[in-house]
Amino acid sequence: MKCSIVKVCIILIAYCMPTAVFCVQQQSQKIRIITSTSNHPEFIAYQDKAFKKFLKDEYEFIVFNDAFDAEIANEIDRVCSLLHIACIRVPQENRIVGTVFSWGSYRHGQAIEYMMKTVGFDYDGIVVLIDSDLFPIKNFCVTDFLAGYDCAGLRMGPQGGTMDYMWPGLLFLRMNALPNKETMSFLPADKEWLDTGGSFYHYLHKNSDVKKLFFKQKTRFKLDTMMRPYYLYDAPYRKLYIHCPECIEKESCIHTGRILRHFGFRDDIIQQILLKKIPGESEFLLGDTFFHLSNSSGYHKIWQVQEREARMRNFMNYILSDM
Repeated sequence: MKCSIVKVCIILIAYCMPTAVFCVQQQSQKIRIITSTSNHPEFIAYQDKAFKKFLKDEYEFIVFNDAFDAEIANEIDRVCSLLHIACIRVPQENRIVGTVFSWGSYRHGQAIEYMMKTVGFDYDGIVVLIDSDLFPIKNFCVTDFLAGYDCAGLRMGPQGGTMDYMWPGLLFLRMNALPNKETMSFLPADKEWLDTGGSFYHYLHKNSDVKKLFFKQKTRFKLDTMMRPYYLYDAPYRKLYIHCPECIEKESCIHTGRILRHFGFRDDIIQQILLKKIPGESEFLLGDTFFHLSNSSGYHKIWQVQEREARMRNFMNYILSDM
């Protein structure tokens, strides 16, 4: 009789928790999440809250302070101290840049290389590289996602798929399985005209046995300034996956909601987009799992910065409202 009661209780618990998300894979060590930031100290708090709410792994979060402005550098240190987040200063001297891509691209690549040499290459577990303006907005388990693979990320590179690399803005690396990991580079590759992270192509090419998982391109959704679908291209040929010629000249796309529902976006996120509550030129990765502000350092007019940041704060406050 007691056994029957126990069985019934287990069934009821399982029935009442259909949306619970757990990491199924055995996790022997915490996930190590590392990011570099040179501005927007307030984004650190949003990332910290988003990780706590949505990541289903045990993890540790480390911020690398790459600010070139002393006042911002001090503010990054202060925020990390208040939140009890480890913060490491990226050296500012001898920051040589290349000849093709922007100063910012090289600084970012240099910061990533310093992060990996400092706390990445020697870590005996999974390392997550993430941009400082990119946030999980849905339950996600890195351990389960990476199961059976050594690295996972968004495919980047020229048409034809001959020099594919993974974008370091959201990159999952199983460091204890990757060979010759000290040979990785995340600098732009000038000779191949590949942007930040482009040099990672050489590592993948020379270590062809690495088990790679490229994000499906159709799970990357980008919006333009008017909230119209910007592009979704199909790897490896970078053909347009979705294009809405009927609405390209209009102030909005009447098909955006239908497109988002087709890709499994939650109704509340769709509503935020349709109401233009999200900054223009934002993007979503892995469906509506990760939100990327995108181009957060690429605006020079004060009103553009203020408007985008205000929308971003309102959106993240909405996402995190029940914390």
